[in-house]
Amino acid sequence: FEQQSFILFHDQRGLEVLSASGAVRTFPLAESDLTFERTSSDWLHIASAATKQDWILHLNDTVMQLSELPAEPLASTTTVRQEAGK
Repeated sequence: FEQQSFILFHDQRGLEVLSASGAVRTFPLAESDLTFERTSSDWLHIASAATKQDWILHLNDTVMQLSELPAEPLASTTTVRQEAGK
């Protein structure tokens, strides 16, 4: 996947980010089904359907930071209570 001057790919070491200078940064993500979605010029959404995990990568010439996004709630407490009352 290409984002600005970076190339992103997944291999046995994890998520690899290759810069135009040839420097490589590895993030230890074991998931092999990663998908990439550009959310803005500096941000990428990364997802694994198999593990239902999501990350956001802030990526530009001065910043490279990966953050795990919180899991989507299965059901709200209100919904569970409503279902139980039926």
